[in-house]
Amino acid sequence: MFIQQEEKTKKQLRRTWIEEALAEKLGVIQQTVNISISDIRARQKAGRNIIIIRLNRLGWTQEQIAEIAGMTQGRVAQIINNTNFSEINNLLSTRSIDSSRTYTTNSKPS
Repeated sequence: MFIQQEEKTKKQLRRTWIEEALAEKLGVIQQTVNISISDIRARQKAGRNIIIIRLNRLGWTQEQIAEIAGMTQGRVAQIINNTNFSEINNLLSTRSIDSSRTYTTNSKPS
């Protein structure tokens, strides 16, 4: 448990240092960089969730999706069962995600 907390602290320190360096290079305050990064992460998460939901609707099992997405089956189940489609639509309507990309599959993974 102590090692996990130590790693989490190190990761936070690296993130803070990167945000400070970006802010200095861009000539903005760190808060501006933090807001931008948070927005990018939210859009990436929404895009990932859409792919997970599409795969589920195509008949993939939660275990198969979890393996491909690099997360647990339980987390995939949470995403599928708790998706707020209006939130995803709001994030996607800003067109920050490349809407020209199509994620399709003709078959389930083996």
